[in-house]
Amino acid sequence: MLLTRPFPDLNETLQSYVIRLARANHYSIETWAQYLSQESAPVRTKDLNSRKQLVSFLSRVTGMTEVEKLFDQWQFYNTDKNFFDYKAVKICPLCISNNGSKLYAPWTFRYNLCCQSHSCLLVDTCSTCGHMISERCIHSIKCQNCGLLLSEFKVQNVQSDIFSSRISQKVSDGILNERESLLDELSWQYSTLEAFSLLVYEENQANWRNKRGYSLSDKHNHQIAVSRLMENEELLINAIKKYAQGQFEKGTTDLGKALMKFSKYLVDEVNPAILLSVKKLIGWGKFDDQISIGVIFLSKLYGLEQENFKQYLQNHVSTTGFKNRAIPASLAAKVVSEYLEFK
Repeated sequence: MLLTRPFPDLNETLQSYVIRLARANHYSIETWAQYLSQESAPVRTKDLNSRKQLVSFLSRVTGMTEVEKLFDQWQFYNTDKNFFDYKAVKICPLCISNNGSKLYAPWTFRYNLCCQSHSCLLVDTCSTCGHMISERCIHSIKCQNCGLLLSEFKVQNVQSDIFSSRISQKVSDGILNERESLLDELSWQYSTLEAFSLLVYEENQANWRNKRGYSLSDKHNHQIAVSRLMENEELLINAIKKYAQGQFEKGTTDLGKALMKFSKYLVDEVNPAILLSVKKLIGWGKFDDQISIGVIFLSKLYGLEQENFKQYLQNHVSTTGFKNRAIPASLAAKVVSEYLEFK
């Protein structure tokens, strides 16, 4: 069945090797996929045991045990699919022109948008006709619509964002072979983008997770904006202040409620940068008189025992300063500092 058996490249994905086997032996994608499905398992099966069966079969028929070391993003579909691209195929045309049309593993990660080797944006559409890149394109090494060679796709030189750079570095460090460490990193990327995106999107824009209409360039611009906030504390604090002010203008007078969407990032050091910036914002004390902060929010933010803190406020803060289980936001940092000294 296989007259030609190319060596696996440990930088490529299992899907990439499957496509290369078909191309090298002059099979269409459909014919090759049908054969694999009959002899082992469907190439896109999401069942983990079936994927192991597919890998074992390919290793056996090619005589290449290295197949078992290839990265397979489909093993994560049933549990962690938010971290990977399954419908879109991203490539670096400059890499494709030099690597034998292989799909590198880092290109499958949803938030990896840049090629670090060529300082360019990855692409998922033909630069001539806009047709989406598919596995058939990789198999034929050209656009299925207009015939433009993948190596001739235009590229855009860009600055890498934090998330793309981290993926590249982590892959170089061998994270693809450490499942739990990989998932921890991808989970961090997901939650960090989720948190900071609240500060990047302007009013009436879609939620960051629902951006299917965004081009890779749009997504990259978004991740660059997030990266700037992550790298500049002053920008981050001002962005949080602006976000809170927007909530105040809608009628909210409680800072905790204004920042309610950030609540899960302000505990247990989930996102230290945002936690510290919120504390510094409160430390500035520059709030209008009508803005308050609830005891529950303050207790969680500063890791205080809620009932003890509440009792302290009742005994040491005037009734005008402490009412309805809240204190003026302008006094919050001072009150917390005095409470910690009192303890």
